[in-house]
Amino acid sequence: MTTADAAPVLPGKIDIMHVARRTWDLIRPNFGADFGFAMLLVGIPATVMEFLTASSNPDDYSGGKVGLILITVVAVVVASLAAEVALIRNTLRRIEGESGQAMDHLSEGLRTAPAALGFSLLAGLAMMFGLLLLIVPGLMMATAWAVGLPVLVAERPGVMAVFRRSADLTRGNRWRILGLFCLWIAIAIGAALVIGLVTAVLSLLLGTFTPAAVGVMAVLNGAFSALGVLVGATAATVLYHELTRDRPSRAVQEIVDILR
Repeated sequence: MTTADAAPVLPGKIDIMHVARRTWDLIRPNFGADFGFAMLLVGIPATVMEFLTASSNPDDYSGGKVGLILITVVAVVVASLAAEVALIRNTLRRIEGESGQAMDHLSEGLRTAPAALGFSLLAGLAMMFGLLLLIVPGLMMATAWAVGLPVLVAERPGVMAVFRRSADLTRGNRWRILGLFCLWIAIAIGAALVIGLVTAVLSLLLGTFTPAAVGVMAVLNGAFSALGVLVGATAATVLYHELTRDRPSRAVQEIVDILR
């Protein structure tokens, strides 16, 4: 059989519970260091942003305050993407049996943040329009591009090539990936309900919108954001690894496509 006659290698069906277990197994031993890293880059900026917006009266916004909030928003977005890249790179190393900390890859995270931002903006806009039109196309785009950031970190293609590579890797498993999304959303909703309950209790004890209540709520929301980035980055990396185990690398696949 010649190379031209060879059938493309297709992935097997992933087990979403296996992905969830592997995610937990990778997070658990290093949770303190990884969560601290995520808090530093994501939780603290998110806490500041939450405090600024929650403690401000919209009728009293000045140009300086609006500018400060916008700067904080940009800082949160860039820092979150840098943290995701660093966590993805560190998770890839841990999957291969190496040791290390996410902080070791912060410089790579900062370098890759612009490309990650470009991919995230384009994907976000496309999914938003898909959800507005028929909902299902938006969900399918989300599943197709679910491993976009791990592809960007591990394989370093151009931004547009990330979309093609991620769509190729997830083909045949998108309904299962949607199930993984549903599991993650259910956990996030549960955590949000807990935060909402704590917020309600604080409002009763400390008074609504008092500085103490706003501060505690801001810290809780910042910690939730940091935890979301940590779990999301790790889960996406595990999913990427599962999808690439039975697939040729991007370079090999390109050669096969040329020769076919």
